[in-house]
Amino acid sequence: MFSEVLFNDESVGKKTWVGVSISLMACTNNDIIMPTPQADGAINQSANRRSADYKTNIWNYDHLQFLGREFDELECRMEACKLKEVVQQLFVETIDPMEMLELLDNIGKLGLATYFKGEIDEVLDSFEPLKSRSNYLSIEDDLYATSLCFRMLRLNGYNVSQDMFIGFMDKAKKSMNMNVKAVVSLYEASHLAMEGENILEEAQVYTTTFLKDVRSSSKDKIVEEIEKVLELPLNLGVEWFNVRNHIHEYEKKDSVIFNLLKLAKLNFNLVQAAHQRDLKDILRWWKMLPTTEHLSFTRNRVVESYLWTTGVAFEPHYGNLRKWLTKVTKLVIIIDDVYDVFGTLDELEIFTSAVERWDFEGTGLLPESMKFCMKMLYDTVAEINHELLEEKGWTVQQHIQTARFARDC
Repeated sequence: MFSEVLFNDESVGKKTWVGVSISLMACTNNDIIMPTPQADGAINQSANRRSADYKTNIWNYDHLQFLGREFDELECRMEACKLKEVVQQLFVETIDPMEMLELLDNIGKLGLATYFKGEIDEVLDSFEPLKSRSNYLSIEDDLYATSLCFRMLRLNGYNVSQDMFIGFMDKAKKSMNMNVKAVVSLYEASHLAMEGENILEEAQVYTTTFLKDVRSSSKDKIVEEIEKVLELPLNLGVEWFNVRNHIHEYEKKDSVIFNLLKLAKLNFNLVQAAHQRDLKDILRWWKMLPTTEHLSFTRNRVVESYLWTTGVAFEPHYGNLRKWLTKVTKLVIIIDDVYDVFGTLDELEIFTSAVERWDFEGTGLLPESMKFCMKMLYDTVAEINHELLEEKGWTVQQHIQTARFARDC
């Protein structure tokens, strides 16, 4: 369900809208009755159509169109620009490598990486020599720092070697008093392992066992943190969906940087406002289609489809990408239901052939719903191609056509 949440933050100056929380609804397929094809091979327009008995749509689209914002967006943008300049100074003033790594980690968790991409790249370039065992410098004997450095480098695309951890596992196995913070850092780093990286695979097994033991024997507040880490490591979560929790956790830290916290809250509101605009545009597109008449058999999952795209690219400047991906996702759902629920074998053979040929010829005998679905596919591809041509100068329709959508459905 949608739930309005406000950051009641005096440091920002007012209550500000931070958006919505969406719960995905699972779809359950009941038994399906298959229609019997006609003996003469002709398409039976009056065939008994199957039913998957999908759960009904839980969203009130008219209500979602009127979602409002309880803050001045222009004012927030101006304040965010000022705070960005203040935070940029931290990259100049922070000298200690450990403090710099933690700053990068916090910026990423708070959803602010796009604000400081240049600064982050410059810092990581200076840390790159640490990717080999022979150049550990000041963090050689610090498991927490080494794990954090490894994770920052690998998350940002650097070709960093697992050899950074040579020797650490031997020390860890011999020690009975490992620092929990360091083990958590290594646990998170181990989830960035690539195939065949046995040191990191071994580290993941060891840290998982260690943290479970600590969880079962400890009674202090560290247990709650360990529970969260074991339940969902950072690399297995969706970045944007975790930002709000990270903001609340960062706010409780003794080492909190208040200007960074204020920027994170403002940015959260601005991003959610952008997502609301995107969703409204998508819902207007969907409502303009005669879906009730032609697509009553399919799952109505527009909001869920859009939610998925925010996990792919949440930043405001990727608004068009999110809209295109939402439309494509909806098409995949519709075509999937055409094959699994609606069409007969004869109809699906004609439909598949037409999509592969990218040609309406021979589809006259198809039911109106399938004709509409095919036209919707063609029109959406043409629309995306036109918008990409205007925005980027790219022509993608030929590539989409040769991808042969039907084979993926």
